[in-house]
Amino acid sequence: MVTAMLMIVQQIGAKTARDTFYLSNHPASELPQVMIGAALLSLVGAVSFSALLKRVGPAKAVPATYMLHGCLFLAEWWFLPRAPALVSILLYLHMGALAPVVISGFWSLVNEQFDPHTARKVVSRIAAAAAFGGVLGGLLSERVIAHLDLRSILPILSLVTFVTALLSKRMSHGPLGVSSIQSIRPKPGLGATKYLRDLAGMVLVTSTAAGLLDYVLKAEAAATLPNPEALGSFFALFHAGLSVLVFVVQSSFSGKSLQRLGLGGTIALLPAAVLLGGVLSVAVTRLWTVALVNGLENTLRNSLFRSGYELLYTPVDKSQKRSVKTIIDVAFDRLGDIAAAALALLALWLLPSDSNQLALGFGLGVAALGLLLALRLHRGYVDELANRLRSGSLTADDVSSLDATTQRTLSDTTLAMDREQLLAEIRALQAQRTRTGSDEQSPEAEDSAQWATFEHKKLLDQARTLLVGDVQEVRRFLEAERRNDSFEPALIPFVIRLLGRRHLARVSLAVLQKHGRGHEGVLVDALLDDRHPEIVRRRIPRILRTFGNQRAADGLVLGLSLPDFSLRYHCAQALLRLVSVHAELAPNAEHIFALVSREADVEPEDWKRSLSLQELRSLSSVPPERESRPAAKLEYVFMLLSTVLPADPLELCLRAIASNDRALRGTALEYLENVLPSRVYAALAKHLLLGLPLRRERRERKPDQIVQDLHQSMSLHRSKVGLSEKNEA
Repeated sequence: MVTAMLMIVQQIGAKTARDTFYLSNHPASELPQVMIGAALLSLVGAVSFSALLKRVGPAKAVPATYMLHGCLFLAEWWFLPRAPALVSILLYLHMGALAPVVISGFWSLVNEQFDPHTARKVVSRIAAAAAFGGVLGGLLSERVIAHLDLRSILPILSLVTFVTALLSKRMSHGPLGVSSIQSIRPKPGLGATKYLRDLAGMVLVTSTAAGLLDYVLKAEAAATLPNPEALGSFFALFHAGLSVLVFVVQSSFSGKSLQRLGLGGTIALLPAAVLLGGVLSVAVTRLWTVALVNGLENTLRNSLFRSGYELLYTPVDKSQKRSVKTIIDVAFDRLGDIAAAALALLALWLLPSDSNQLALGFGLGVAALGLLLALRLHRGYVDELANRLRSGSLTADDVSSLDATTQRTLSDTTLAMDREQLLAEIRALQAQRTRTGSDEQSPEAEDSAQWATFEHKKLLDQARTLLVGDVQEVRRFLEAERRNDSFEPALIPFVIRLLGRRHLARVSLAVLQKHGRGHEGVLVDALLDDRHPEIVRRRIPRILRTFGNQRAADGLVLGLSLPDFSLRYHCAQALLRLVSVHAELAPNAEHIFALVSREADVEPEDWKRSLSLQELRSLSSVPPERESRPAAKLEYVFMLLSTVLPADPLELCLRAIASNDRALRGTALEYLENVLPSRVYAALAKHLLLGLPLRRERRERKPDQIVQDLHQSMSLHRSKVGLSEKNEA
């Protein structure tokens, strides 16, 4: 943090000295030439520093470059009285060549010093210290110029630079250390994608607009302020004020802008502000109007625009980003300076008397182009991000700082996929890519990777068969899997869907009954999901009842709460068969009694009308001669009760209630009154009495005695029915 602060103190002071010395010794009309020279030297400096980084690493390259920077300040201080005009040019060129690369080198040092997790926490504090350095640098420069001569600022800058060099050297001995950067074979450059070309164009356009505004500001300051001291104080206070504004806007509005305006809106703020402010400065070209629009442009470019601009690299491959980002950030920024200087020269040649207004007009045109590019970049970002998300080459960590655009893109891209499933697949694909892409794999690892690739392809082929294969092809595959002892669990959801196909339902049922054990959750989810066809959901209980475990029983109990009666009926039927084999899986009695009460807690007329003919036909276990609405409801209720009470007596009661023998029905009701809780019997009684009086004389008999009476009465009833049918014949 201290290094960052001193680095920006030095930068602000040097920019103040550079502009003041040059404008004190040269007319503003010569600014474009020196701007072009500084930009060209900056390109040379960027290429040279990049090569130095690759050779010795930032731990050595950054302190050495700072030492050279400080020595040049001392040399310029020494020669300034002897050749002020020449030294002012050399200072301008010196700043153009070294100022951008030392800042870039510092952040390279920071990036390699901290692990990614720690970097997220500390980089914002380092950036805040740098912003404070801008304020301090501007105030320090103004005080030095006010109390000392202008030349005295150069040895102070040299001292600050030497201290920064020592601190940057000390940074390389932190907890992680800094190793030399190994040379990386770059991927295809700017011509690889249209998106990268648009990024480079955006940097070029914004840099050109900034250069034109900077030129007009210096020209107006040189024409308005009378002496070098006034110029120096103006530039010092101007840069200090800018640093305060950048810090406030960045800390207060950056996150809100990204969330509310999205990435495209945040990027477009810069050219839109230049357009609006530029109209004022063209109409009234004065130092205060030009300073206002220049300050607005600088503030937005170094705060909101910078935040959005860095996010634009999220979809770019990391190895490609390393080889391209420096070129875009430095080279195209310098090319923008050259373009701005060329346009300023053109304005001086076309309209010497009003060249500042014409240069501002050029800046407005460039800003309009930037606004169009911002919209184009927004569309390109969305497309690139969506493609990376679909391909699995982008992880959740890469989009941890989500803006509104990224959130919307992530949501739209995963409409057909569960987000957690998508992220899991992304991580799996990346892990596989890491294993198969390593050049130093052992033979065993290579065999494993090849086997994993083979298994992945096999699984995809099997899924394709189940999804789009014809009936015969799917049937052959399912018949083979039914005979196999192993089955890929990932295919279970595809087989579940085949339960609804008439020609494949039986073999699909057999496959799931054999291989579905241990994957009950997938089947239960399909049973409860109303997006599946009803015919599919009705057949799932037949699968669960064969597993004989608690998870299957719990899933069937959940199905008893479904709104569709036919599904509840099939779940109750499957649960009863499961409990009849595995008595230990019987559900909670109180829960079953509550379900029965809820089922019966309707008026008798509503009970009779509650089932449609379509629902009755879906209950395949109800015989045609008993296809009546009350019969289906009664069977369902008695199946529920049979899961927690003895099943045989309840079966006798159901038959007795369905008969026309009043005595037999009365005996069945007596049994139910003895074994059911009073609230459950009260709910059922109004549907079961069928004309019998509600108040009957209760006979004190035990349930076992009632069951014996039921057996005898049922035998007598059957004999009467048989004799009656014989007489009729």
